[in-house]
Amino acid sequence: MTSERFYHLSEMIFEAADYLGSHDRDATEHLHETGELLMALAEQEAALEQDAAEQPALPGLGLG
Repeated sequence: MTSERFYHLSEMIFEAADYLGSHDRDATEHLHETGELLMALAEQEAALEQDAAEQPALPGLGLG
């Protein structure tokens, strides 16, 4: 999964939390916590993607 997808999922969760905000406080809090976790995972994935992009490709390994 790419960091872009993590960000997209977290945005969807935050939107759902906003929708539920006036109806179910506990569910809203859980959705916000889930969104925050996905954002943290997206940041980690983005860092890994950046590191991978900076790694030189070795000839003959089919990488890069």
